Amino acid sequence: MYKVICIIGKSGVGKDTLAKELMNSNNKFHFIKSYTTREVRKNDPEDIKTHTFVSEKFRNETKEEVLVEYINEQKGYCSWVDKTLFDRDKINLYVIDIDAFIKLNKRKDMDIRVVYLQLSEIERERRYKNRNKEIKVPRDKHLSLEYLMVKQPEINNKITVINTNQKTPSQIKDDVLKELSSFINV
Repeated sequence: MYKVICIIGKSGVGKDTLAKELMNSNNKFHFIKSYTTREVRKNDPEDIKTHTFVSEKFRNETKEEVLVEYINEQKGYCSWVDKTLFDRDKINLYVIDIDAFIKLNKRKDMDIRVVYLQLSEIERERRYKNRNKEIKVPRDKHLSLEYLMVKQPEINNKITVINTNQKTPSQIKDDVLKELSSFINV
């Protein structure tokens, strides 16, 4: 059985930062780096830390069962994960969107918990603009907590909601470790 913590939230709430904090806190964690056929984002220095960039040929020749896949036909790329990216001996940290989580949550060989990060829209817009000065802040309705609860109402006992307003990354990490201690320390 694979143990997985899915980190979900709107853009700019600190999902990747939380994953890094957890990875640095101890060696129980394994970060899922999805495959993608798209180009590295020039304005995102963290992009190479969260994706493994591969060719379309690699994608077509892979023999592994694809667990979750995102295809962007408009931009001509796809991103996906397969079982080779998960570690059976560690707790897998996966920064993921809600629709991908729904697909992954159907698997019987994965014990999944969700950490949903919330942040005020004002602070989220400030962070987003600091990171992507020329881009308008997306509304991300498909990443809202309400959307998640409508799509997966049965996960009430497996979701931890963390409000990240006025908290340091270390405080958020500590909140997650406390809330999920029984899952992490088994």
